[in-house]
Amino acid sequence: MAAVLAEATHQMSETQSVSGSSNLGFVDGNLLRFRLDTQPILDAVENFLRGERPNIVIENGEMLAKKEKCGEALLNDMGVQAILNRLNLILNSSVAQGNWTGEQYRQNISQIRRSIAKDLMINRYKYKLEITNYMMICDSIMSCLKGFLSRLIDNEERKSYGFQKEWSHERVDGRQNSIGWRKD
Repeated sequence: MAAVLAEATHQMSETQSVSGSSNLGFVDGNLLRFRLDTQPILDAVENFLRGERPNIVIENGEMLAKKEKCGEALLNDMGVQAILNRLNLILNSSVAQGNWTGEQYRQNISQIRRSIAKDLMINRYKYKLEITNYMMICDSIMSCLKGFLSRLIDNEERKSYGFQKEWSHERVDGRQNSIGWRKD
């Protein structure tokens, strides 16, 4: 009996306790791709500036995405492309994974707004911009940017991915070994 008890005690002292947590099951590649894909925002801005909306039509038994006019273009092709080129530099997956403080966010939003407003005003005639549409364009673009860029404040975008992993490995025989990964 003493031998069995000694063996059990020895096995218990060699036993390891492992604990962990992970949210990886909640975040897969498709979800990340969806969250980092900025093309829908860029498409919405383009449609807004061109006075178009997407429409699904069936031709020869196939569903096709086409654009239909739903108003007047707010800018000519050159103006639309200039705005889209600038937004492509701001709205992208690399930027979405940045980390700004609240103050950096406010400063960047202010600087971006001034820059877009100045560009539109300077190039008003070249872009065929009606002055009555000037504020509407600036405000609408900034609404998109504010929502997107607010994801950078305090690293909230990456935190929301649920990539945080914590693991602990402990030996009962008195020695302790901890291993941990953190991506936040």
